[in-house]
Formats: sequence, structure tokens, C-alpha cells
Amino acid sequence: MRLLNVLFIFSLIFLSGCSSLVNQLEGLKQEQEEKQTKNDTTNKEENKGTEKKEERPENYLMPEKKNLKWFLREPAGTYAGKKLDKQKVIAELSKTSLDAKEEDNYKNIIQLVGQDYTVYADFIDQFDATAPVHTKVPTISRTSGKIVPGKMNVEILLDASGSMNEKIDGKTKMELAKQSIQQFLSQMPDNIHASLRIYGNKGSNRDADKQVSCESTEVMYPLSKYNESNFKTALSSVNPVGWTPLAKAIEQAKVDLASQTDAENIVYVVSDGIETCGGDPVKAASSLHYSDIGAIVNIIGFDIDDAGQAALKKVAKAGEGSYSTVESKEQLEDYFQSEKDKLNHAWDFWYEYNYDKVDNWYDTEYEKVDNAYDEMWQMADDEYDLMYEVCDETPGCGREVKSWLYDRSKLIKSYAYDHTSAFKSELYDATSAAKSKYYDMKKEAKKKINN
Repeated sequence: MRLLNVLFIFSLIFLSGCSSLVNQLEGLKQEQEEKQTKNDTTNKEENKGTEKKEERPENYLMPEKKNLKWFLREPAGTYAGKKLDKQKVIAELSKTSLDAKEEDNYKNIIQLVGQDYTVYADFIDQFDATAPVHTKVPTISRTSGKIVPGKMNVEILLDASGSMNEKIDGKTKMELAKQSIQQFLSQMPDNIHASLRIYGNKGSNRDADKQVSCESTEVMYPLSKYNESNFKTALSSVNPVGWTPLAKAIEQAKVDLASQTDAENIVYVVSDGIETCGGDPVKAASSLHYSDIGAIVNIIGFDIDDAGQAALKKVAKAGEGSYSTVESKEQLEDYFQSEKDKLNHAWDFWYEYNYDKVDNWYDTEYEKVDNAYDEMWQMADDEYDLMYEVCDETPGCGREVKSWLYDRSKLIKSYAYDHTSAFKSELYDATSAAKSKYYDMKKEAKKKINN
């Protein structure tokens, strides 16, 4: 029996062209710098006097692989970028080029027109191919209709009035209620917290005991993560004896959930009758829903006459919830199957949502990597062409300088290619692993539902 489970999910579902990499990374870089500032300051203090700073080698501009980390972060040259005036560069370089060593001519060219690759080096150093965290369960906001990652609380209000001893197809209403509640909570996802409050559980349904019974409502299982054994023990001790102080129970639910303003809150009333203690459950349900808690009130009625159904529907409506009733075992079984299909659909929806989420993440990150490679490669290529022309038109700038310029460009391009190719593979692997995990989670959840 999964009556409460399926109705709960039913209510949740039914009530309720890119910039360049430099621009894309600007916000990320600022955020990372802010996060690092405090840690860097702390680390510097802790490591003061013990940390040995790596010194930059004297020939750090020479095109050797070990120097990449140094010359990629070299500030842009005096005439680089928009400041470029090739004739001024040639004139500046010519002042010393005839008498200078080839190595000095090479370094002077870099310092005059070399590009700053820091943004790309940082991107490569800081790249993270960790897939985004999936939403924990197929929780659907009753207000927006969208999947939300937040916590959810379910408080069960169980009618313990004497009439719950009446039978439906061989089982008492209380037996059916207990089975349904147990099934409901056993299938709840991990982020759901549950509570059980009973009402009308003292005295008897005789007039002499009305006062004591109408004052009776008690928490049997405080709001916490579901523990099957403990909850079963709490349920087993409930016996139907008294009257029906429904309004008082709803009012107490508001107290129970008073601190839960940061969660989705559902109050589920399980009853076979209307208020019999003079309270106003409509007012109580409305007050609960329109408080900071924002809880909704769902009601399931057992074999209730038309007048009783009409009254309980008003309570559910006041709490922005739903009302459902069952009158036979067969009807209950048919309803279980139809609602089980809705719960299965909720997991399908969850899977598709997270599948699309990780797919979009992959596309976005892949494009960043692609842009990084294209822009870095193009920068290195344009830089080489310009430097070669400058050297070619400068007296004293010879073949060895041109060879070093070629090696520099090749090193930068290889660096960009090797890292971005690896990143693309990491992105693919992370995305595939995430999708596989989501599928397995859905499969296991459905197995649990349909057993």
C-alpha cells in the first residue's frame, strides 16, 4: 500500500553565440581571487620563514619547456597590442641590434612586442572538470513547479478517533492507514524529514470522555530523518479511541514546524471524519499555510459521507492542498497503481532534468576550452608573424633569433593543444560518468517504488 506516498508526490507535481574567453573568465578570475585572498594571507603567515620561493631563472624568456610557466606570464611588451607601431619597434630594436648578441636581440623583441598569456595560463592551471552536483531527489516545488535542491519536511497527522476501528474490506481503517504511512515513508528520498502526530488518542468516543479526548494530540515521532524501526514502533502504539480534534492537531503542526521556514513543508492529514471538538480546521489550515512556514495541507479520507467529504475538502483548499478519498479495497488498489505511475514519472523527470543540466554544463565548458585553444593559438601565431617581420627588417637580427621565435610559438601552441585536448577528454568522461550515475539512481529508485 502506497497511498500516502503516491498522493504526496501527486500534490508536489500538480500543485505546484559566446563572448571571448577573456570576457568569460573575467568574473571567474575575480571570484577566485577573492576566495584566495584570505587563504593566501593565512598561508603566508603560517609559512613565513619556512617557505622557499622559487626564483625566476635568468634566461626565463628563452623558448624552453621549463620556462613556459615564466614567459607565459610575462607582461605584454611595450608596443604589444593596440600600441603596436612596427616601425617604432624596428627603430627601437635597431639601436642595439648590430652590436648585441643574438640572445639579447631575441629578448628585446619579446619585451617590445611579446603578448601576455596570463589569462590562458590561469585558465589551464585552474580548470576543473568536475560535473555539477545533481539535485538529490525528484523534489518539485509546489510554488514554481521546478525541481529544487532544498530540504522537505512531511508531518503526518493521524486520526486516532474511535471510528478508525471500522473496517474496509476486512481491515480497519487504522490498519490501512498504518500500512500506507509505513509504505509512504519507506519510499521517501534521503532529503525528506518526517514527523508523526496523532490526535484524539486519549479517553474514548463517549460523551463522558469528550473533553479529555478533544485536548489530546501527541507527537509520536519528532521531526527527523526516517528510521524504519523507530517509526514502526511509534505507529504500533497508536490505538483509535477518542474524538476528532482536527483543528487542534493542525494548530500544533504549525508549532512543530515553526523553525522550518527554509524548507518545503507538507502536512498530511489521515482521517475518517470531520472535526468533532468544536474547532475550526479551515481557519487552522489557512493560518498554517499563510504563515512563514508556508506548509500545504493534504487530506486523505477513509469511507466518508458526502457531507464529511465536503467539509474536509474545504480544509484542504484552505491549506492549498488536495483532498482524496477511498471507499473500498479494490478502489484503493486501482488508485495505488495510477499513483505509482506518477511517482515513476517524477523520477523520469528528475533524470531528464539532471541529464540536460550536465549536458549544458559540458557544452559550456567545452566551448570555454575551445575558445581558450583557438585564442591562445591565434595569439601565438600572430605574435610569431609580427616578431619574424620585425627581426627580418632589423639589421643584426639573424637566423638564430628567428629559430628561437619559431620555437617559442611552437611551444605555446603545443602547450595550448595538449592541455585543452586533455580537458575535452576529462569533460567527456565526467559527463558520461554523471549520466550513468543518474541513470543508476533512477533505476534503483524505480525498483524500490515498484517492488
